[in-house]
Amino acid sequence: MSLIRVALIHDSRVDNVVLVEAGSQGLAGLKNLYEAVIETDTAGPGWGWTQEGGFTPPEPTQASPSPKPSAVLSRLEFLRRFTPAERQAIRSAMAQSVELDDFMFLLEMAETVRLDNDDVMAGLAMLEGAGLLAAGRASEILSG
Repeated sequence: MSLIRVALIHDSRVDNVVLVEAGSQGLAGLKNLYEAVIETDTAGPGWGWTQEGGFTPPEPTQASPSPKPSAVLSRLEFLRRFTPAERQAIRSAMAQSVELDDFMFLLEMAETVRLDNDDVMAGLAMLEGAGLLAAGRASEILSG
């Protein structure tokens, strides 16, 4: 049994590369499913292919920079980003707002505060929407 490596071509691009037995029925079946089935030692998925030019490697992609890790703060560090007046207004309003009370409860239970956390961002937006933080303060608190 002799295996050959073949590229499966779809829309002039290598869709996949497989090993098949030379001259087998499987090879014939693949030829019915793809634009072309071409023996290759080098091409891989994503490579281009034309009948005139053969295989072309994909364009090198520029590596994207690693995402900046989210800041993780202690609860105290996070709450110190608020002014004393903001903290006092929030505590005073907790009795009138179930949503605010719930946000502060979750904050109390958290060991740390991740600034990219959906609950944290939504809570800050809620505080702005309720007028407990001035417009733009949520962004300032998140950015430090």
